[in-house]
Amino acid sequence: MYVCDYCCICQLLEKKLLAKNGIIEDDSKEREEELKLADCPRCKTKNPVGAKYSMTCSLVLDQATAIEMEKGSNDLDRNLGAVMANAELKEKLKQEIIAEMLKKFS
Repeated sequence: MYVCDYCCICQLLEKKLLAKNGIIEDDSKEREEELKLADCPRCKTKNPVGAKYSMTCSLVLDQATAIEMEKGSNDLDRNLGAVMANAELKEKLKQEIIAEMLKKFS
């Protein structure tokens, strides 16, 4: 009689039998939840597991990424506000922007 080297099918069967008899918890439903495709709430595209952004509309799907982006945006707003509050920096920035625009249109 042939005996396998404890292949993945045998491992799966053993887990199912142990779970059915209450010896271990059946975690297959949890794994299925982890492996579900992420539906984008905006465009309804099915995105791969663990996707941070929608492949179609670029909406942030990952909560940690959204929080990180919001924090970066707040830092940018705060820094820009500080520059605009300083009259000297504001004038210098305005002159640099005007110079760049003149270069593009010349």
